Formats: sequence, C-alpha cells, structure tokens
Amino acid sequence: MKRNKKGFTLVELLVVVLIIGVLAAISLPMYQKAVKRSRFSALMPIAKALNEGNEHYYLNHSAYSTDPAELDIAGKDEYDDDTEVYLVDEDGFAYVMAYNEDRLPDNKYIAFQKHSDQFANTTMCEAADDAAGQICESFGGTPLEGGITSGWTAYLLTGDATGSKFCPAGATCNSQGEVMECPSGKTLKEGKCVACDIANAASCSTTSYAATSCVSGYCMKNGACVTCNFSGNMECRSTAYDIRCTNKTYTDSAACGGNDCTNSSFSGESYCGIYGQTYNRCNGSTFTDNARCTNGAHCHNATFSGNSSCDGSSCGGTDGGITTFTDNATCVGSAACDNALFSGNSICTSTYAADAGCGFSYAVGGTTFTENSVCAGNGCRYVNYEDNACCAGSSCPSGVLKCVYNSTTKTYDRVGYWD
Repeated sequence: MKRNKKGFTLVELLVVVLIIGVLAAISLPMYQKAVKRSRFSALMPIAKALNEGNEHYYLNHSAYSTDPAELDIAGKDEYDDDTEVYLVDEDGFAYVMAYNEDRLPDNKYIAFQKHSDQFANTTMCEAADDAAGQICESFGGTPLEGGITSGWTAYLLTGDATGSKFCPAGATCNSQGEVMECPSGKTLKEGKCVACDIANAASCSTTSYAATSCVSGYCMKNGACVTCNFSGNMECRSTAYDIRCTNKTYTDSAACGGNDCTNSSFSGESYCGIYGQTYNRCNGSTFTDNARCTNGAHCHNATFSGNSSCDGSSCGGTDGGITTFTDNATCVGSAACDNALFSGNSICTSTYAADAGCGFSYAVGGTTFTENSVCAGNGCRYVNYEDNACCAGSSCPSGVLKCVYNSTTKTYDRVGYWD
C-alpha cells in the first residue's frame, strides 16, 4: 500500500528562519533600548532623593553638602552598590549626579539644586555619544550645548535652562558660566569657544578672536594673517606688522626692516635693513643679483652671490655655521665678516675695526679665502688663503699671494708674495 509523507520543504524552512531573523533584528534593538531606559530610570529616584536631602541641608547650613553621608535620607545606604553618586557645589554649579558605569556607561542623570547659579532646579540626562543621546531623547530630553562631563552632551529633561551655560571642556569660566579663556586650539568668539578659523593662522588668542601666529608665508596684522610677499619698494616694518616674516622672497628693490626676515631670499637689488631700525634679522637668508644686507642688519650664516654684498652689517657665521661669499660677492664698509668662506672672485674690503673686519683675532682661521678671492680689508692676517686667493689688506701674513688694486681694470693684480 502506497503512503504519502508530508513535511516542510527546504524553501519553507528557509522562509521561517528568515522571518525569525527579521523579527529578532527588529526586536533586539528595541529590547536593548528598553533595558537602557530601565537602567536610566533607576538612577532618577537616587539622585532626586539626594537632591531633596541636600535642600534640607542647605536650609540648616546655607550651603550644600558634598558628602552623601551628611544627608538625612532614609535608605540611602541601600542603593545599588554599582551606582555612583556625586554631590557637587563649585564654580556656580550645584547638583547631584547618579551614574552606573557597569550597567549604563554612556548616560548620567543630573539633578541641579534650587540655589545653583547655573541650571537651578533642572534635571538632565547626559550622553557620551549619539546612541546614548537617543536614550535621553526618549525621556523627552532637549540637547544643550556642552555638559558637565567633558566631551558629553547634556539633555534638558525638566526645568528652565534659559540664561544658563556650561563651561566648555578645558575653558575657564566665571560663576555665570561666561567663558573667560578658551582651551588651547580654540579662540573666544561671541562668548563661545570656537576653532581658530582665521585664514592662514597657525594659532589664535584664547581670550579674543585674533591670530597670535601665522602659517609660513604670512604675517600677522591687526590680529589677522596677511600675505608677506614684499616687492616693488614695499617695506616690512615692525610698525605695520606685529610678528616676524620669515621664509619670504624679496625682489625689485623690496626691503625687510624692523622684522625678523630669517631664511628669506633677496634679489633684484632688494635688501635687508632699514636705516634707523636696529637689529633687522635676515640670518640664513640668500642674497643674489645685487641684493644687500645693510644698515646694521644681522645676516649671519647667509649666502651672498651674483654681485650681492654685506655692507656695514654683521654677516659672520655663528653657532657653528658659516657665511658664504661667491661669484663676485663682497663684504664692504664696516661689515663684520668673520667665520666666512670667500670664493669665486669674491672680495672683502671691510674696515670694521683697526685690525678686524675680514678676520678677527678671536677667530683665527675662521675665515677662508679661495678660488681667486681677495682679502683687501682689515684683519686679513687672521684668515686662511687657498687656491690663488690673495691679500691686499692691512697686515697681510708672509708667504701669501700679494695683490694690488688696478684702477684701470678695476681688478686686483697678483704681484708676488708677502714677505
């Protein structure tokens, strides 16, 4: 006798499994949210009881307690051991906070005291992230700007928060919650700490919306960063620009004076040093094509070439560095050119002092002349001579090539050796 056997097909079983999976995917988040809501609800009576107890304490002491043990509350020792409670009264904020780090790590319940300077008689839910914020919103919470816990967001549950403010993380505020100083990397704008978004600023004041330094290639002017490509006879003066302009290019007779123009490039008859402004700094800069370091500027560890010159300034090498003169560059006037390297027909005619200028007694051998260069100033006996370099200056050392100036050819002719 033939019997028919009935059962579920594989497709039917898969459909059932799929339905169960969909229901689980829908219900599990709802269940998890319900659990978190329940755990948050458990914090409320704890904080409210402590809050009310602290109000009674205030009536007797004209101040709030910060120790739960001082409060007369029935059953206060029977709360969940995992729940942490904090009584705070400082910086204009008086509140009770309840928190369970193990069961609900991303939410806190806060009940402010009636006499708190900020957020008086309000309750709040704090959230560490957006997901925790959904828990706060499920209780009717309205997000505020900032919170008690650094990096968290507070949601107003009950009460009126009008006129109250949180102090931003790392900021300094007064008792009214007004920001007095912002943390590093933020600047104060319209009473709030905001990121330093001033164009081309490297840093901003923490107490005012103004730049305190600029990125490379810009100078600070009236609290803002402006371009500093000086050309066409423009001048970089300390009276116009408050901060140093470094790593810049000066061309077409442009001048850097009054500011720090270190590691800059000068060409086209541009120059470092404004007359009457002392200590113009152009250390580490490059001078070429008739550019000059002049008027007492400091051009240590610089490079001079292409008929450029150090004229009446301090152009020696410092801190282990050297200044280089090459390709017809010159050290002239009362310039100090110690610890330098002269090559490629470069010339030193410095008269810095009676026996100093091109070389100095305290830096014997610090300056070297080579490749047809000429020492024709003061202090020439303290320098080294190599590769057809000659001496035409005062007190030339014996055995060194002797040269004299030819006014017709405007060059120095070699005429033997010094005795």
